Amino acid sequence: MLQYIAPATGLLFTLENILWINIGVFIGSVFAAIPGLSVILCVILFLPVTYSMTAIPGMMFLLGIYCAGGYGGSVSAILINTPGTPHAAATMLDGHPLSEQGRTKAALKIALYASTFGGIFSALMLLFLGPQVARVAAQLGTAEYFMVCVFGLTIIAGVSGKSMIKGLISACLGLLISCVGSDPMTSYDRFTFGISRLYLGLDLAVCLIGLFALVEIMSKAEKRLDRLNLDTTQIKDDGVITKEEYKRMARPVLLSSIIGVM
Repeated sequence: MLQYIAPATGLLFTLENILWINIGVFIGSVFAAIPGLSVILCVILFLPVTYSMTAIPGMMFLLGIYCAGGYGGSVSAILINTPGTPHAAATMLDGHPLSEQGRTKAALKIALYASTFGGIFSALMLLFLGPQVARVAAQLGTAEYFMVCVFGLTIIAGVSGKSMIKGLISACLGLLISCVGSDPMTSYDRFTFGISRLYLGLDLAVCLIGLFALVEIMSKAEKRLDRLNLDTTQIKDDGVITKEEYKRMARPVLLSSIIGVM
């Protein structure tokens, strides 16, 4: 394997490639941090930029955009309690309360470290286990996909907290929203009511923004103006993460990386 690694390393670690991947990371982070602008949209918009580039710099530029979106979506989730991307909704549950305690920098650093470790871990697993996973994926059928969907619904029992009824109601609403649009098998229109814009269904990012952002806006609107002023003198956030916190981070980061790979 070493005879292939050395030439690949020489092609990869060049000044041009490093420059383009850093530009991609910056653009992807900014796009993902803005609610409503997805990473996929960013990749599509900047795809024409790669037409005049060679293969490796162009691929690294697009990879930088895509991978940075995993972290960029958590920026707005931590700061303003609104996920920039759909998968940052879970980050919002713990990140924003930590930010309200005056540890915004620490919350952003934890999200960055977790995203970086998860990205590297999944890339290594894809590199070494890709062929094996492809063989298993080729044998999956409708029954297996159905069981995956059922497993996803059963997770509601673990995240519903004390009120299972609220979790079931949320699950039913989610299923109802996902049924809007044309059926993928028969193309039959479901719950579109003759509105052409609903034929493709409801976008997940739009639903999440409406669910979280509007609630946050209305909760802020109910407060008086003097309560919205932030006392910055009480915030002493140096962004330092203690050794004890690093130890507590290790187990959930590793477990979430394994779950993400699966």
